[in-house]
Amino acid sequence: MLFDYTFNDYASTDIVFTNIGHVDAQLVAEIYGYIENPKIEMYQDNVLISTVAFNVVVVDGDKIIYSARDGNNYCVFEDSLGVQTNGISSLNLSNQNFFKIPKGTVKFVISSDTGLYSKIVFRIITSYKGV
Repeated sequence: MLFDYTFNDYASTDIVFTNIGHVDAQLVAEIYGYIENPKIEMYQDNVLISTVAFNVVVVDGDKIIYSARDGNNYCVFEDSLGVQTNGISSLNLSNQNFFKIPKGTVKFVISSDTGLYSKIVFRIITSYKGV
């Protein structure tokens, strides 16, 4: 028997990344709706080292674009028509909102108030020193 619904029982998602670059890596994340008050936490050696939390509800078709790149830190909301608005005011100012990914292995924990989310895309920019 088929049921006409989808069930998501995940309260959070973990992503493990190993930065083998010579310097700290940079992060660009796209968080797609529907999601309520998403949060990205970064752990190294089971110690929380950075958090970015967004105090916003992102509806279906919209997304958050978050960039922690050198000289290009920003947070914008993009609606289904591609119109972008500044999202800095949604950030929790008690957190270090823009951070780099240290060398070694880290674990990202992505969560939301409801535990519901559709898609999250990470672009991690790893750099190497040339000789």
